[in-house]
Amino acid sequence: MAGLTSASHPVDHHGRAAVRLDMDFRWQGESAPSRRVELFVAGENGQVYQLLAEDRHMAQGSGITELFETARAHLRIDVR
Repeated sequence: MAGLTSASHPVDHHGRAAVRLDMDFRWQGESAPSRRVELFVAGENGQVYQLLAEDRHMAQGSGITELFETARAHLRIDVR
């Protein structure tokens, strides 16, 4: 990755503490920017769940944030 900028911040995920990580970067050898959004949520028994969305075509207009938030809204941790 080249030109990496990132920000992380704590968020609530359906009553559980979680961390959201936002990264903007370029893949090595490519000029087009990419964006990655990740969510890390601690589950039961030491498990950590990760939700990842990445867009490698930012120049064409990105809906990555909306896609990520839709997926996050439906992500259930340790549901049996």
